[in-house]
Amino acid sequence: MFTEGVLKRVSVKLANKQDVEESTLVQLQRFVRKLSKTKRLHEEIVNAKRVQNECLTHYCLLKDNLCKIIKIDSKPDTAKAVLQIFLDLVYCEMKLSTNVAVFDSLVKESFSSLVMCLFMDGPKSSTNSFLQLCNKRHDYIVCIIFVMASTIFTETVLSLNQACVYHLIKCILKINFYSAMDDSNDSTEHGKKKLSAKISKLWLTVLSRDLNLKSSLLVLTNMCDKIMPILFDCRDLTDFLMQSVTAESIKKKFLALECFYLLLVKYNIEYPGIYDRIICMCGDNAFQLSTYSLTFLDIIRKFLMSSKLSIDLVKNFVLILGKVSFKCETDVLISILNLMRDVVLQHKLVTGPQGELTREEFTDVYLIVEDSMKSHFNPVVRKAATNLLRELDDSITGSENVNFDIDEIMQKLCLKTIEKSGIAIK
Repeated sequence: MFTEGVLKRVSVKLANKQDVEESTLVQLQRFVRKLSKTKRLHEEIVNAKRVQNECLTHYCLLKDNLCKIIKIDSKPDTAKAVLQIFLDLVYCEMKLSTNVAVFDSLVKESFSSLVMCLFMDGPKSSTNSFLQLCNKRHDYIVCIIFVMASTIFTETVLSLNQACVYHLIKCILKINFYSAMDDSNDSTEHGKKKLSAKISKLWLTVLSRDLNLKSSLLVLTNMCDKIMPILFDCRDLTDFLMQSVTAESIKKKFLALECFYLLLVKYNIEYPGIYDRIICMCGDNAFQLSTYSLTFLDIIRKFLMSSKLSIDLVKNFVLILGKVSFKCETDVLISILNLMRDVVLQHKLVTGPQGELTREEFTDVYLIVEDSMKSHFNPVVRKAATNLLRELDDSITGSENVNFDIDEIMQKLCLKTIEKSGIAIK
């Protein structure tokens, strides 16, 4: 048989070789072209799978040897050429995928060996080539999704070392899953949900690992743009995010809070106790002069400006901010004053049962500003607090002469202090 003869000759030439002769590559390419065009050759391999004859043995040996050459990665150009041949073989197998047995035995097996080789054994020159080629064909990506959601793959992920997990995460992030779901043959809502569920299974397996700081930061940095949009249910991320919020790394905490905010405003998902956790983070050391003080205030601002917060939560945040402000540097304290001003103005239209304005709801806010800020040792802060109280009072009582230049006043008053500290008001 033609197929068996070619397979035997090529597989023998590839066996135990780290390099491939150009003539062998040409012969392989010729074989793949014939395989893709000739139905009889398709049938020979399918029948070989059923009867387990020598043709199938040589065919599987050929694929194994191709994977070994890709894995060795001795010459990038050769590895890329071999990779293309391997993918062409897989594409030929995919043409037979209407037969479930063929799909399970050939396509999944082929992609499993290749994905394991490229994603789990550390960086290789052919990995990027593989990802580029796959992103051009949605059917390849669909196969990758099925492979990576398989039990054998997820079990292997759990046994990887941290370096390989980091490499795996980088590879997954480069796969264009979203376009694959839109372009797939089964682009119905049911089909998209099915693929999304498999992608979710993969990510949840990765996140179930005890990731080191490097891997965690990589995931959190890409969480909002590349991970959340393709998951079946973003609620599955909340446990990982909560663990990140309670971690020691400040950067990890802040990235996780950004993700929680997106879950709240875009996906309408709230995690019990997240606001209490943020309040606990606003401790005495939270706003000491550092690179992260103003960043943390920006994150808190996003949460506090949300209409989803109850008035009691708003009051608790303002009270704790006022309490910790005594130990802050001037520029951080001015930012806290700005935040308190914006929060009160944002939530001033909360109405009572009869629709009346509930000015009494903000009594505690007035007290904390009046008692702490107006008696502050720094004259700059005292003056800024006075202007803040005047603006809030005019705004809530309905005065038309509301002073809205508090930012300009504070910046002028604090210009010299801020220049010395090297931090600009945000």
